[in-house]
Amino acid sequence: MKKVIMFTALLLGSFAAHSSPIMEIPVLNAKIKKGDIITKQMIASKPMQKGRLASTVIMNVEELVGLEALRPMRPNVPIYGNQLRMPPNVHRGDRVTVIFKSGSMVLKLDAKALEDGYAGESIKVTGASNNTIMATIQDGGVLTVN
Repeated sequence: MKKVIMFTALLLGSFAAHSSPIMEIPVLNAKIKKGDIITKQMIASKPMQKGRLASTVIMNVEELVGLEALRPMRPNVPIYGNQLRMPPNVHRGDRVTVIFKSGSMVLKLDAKALEDGYAGESIKVTGASNNTIMATIQDGGVLTVN
């Protein structure tokens, strides 16, 4: 009997030594779809043991607001950094204006983005003739060709 009590005490002591503090982490309060932008109203908090969380779990609400979901996400579970991204300036399928400047001549083309992209990046776009060109994204959804 003495051995059983000592063993139990040993186990309980070991458990107490390895337990980690409880902290509030941000979680979603409802399901969201791929492409949804996270708003403050979508976020709740949930108490979890810090030691059970991966290093990639987002711990700060301010880091979440404004990010885009890369996949559908469930409520009440930790949110990982690889599930979100900054929304691109141009999404695949967006209607864009492409500007070509040469000296005093300026040509404008209505086109469709064939891929996502951020300001400063070059992406493929297609116009009414279905020809594909590379254009660089500027602020405001305008693209330029050099």
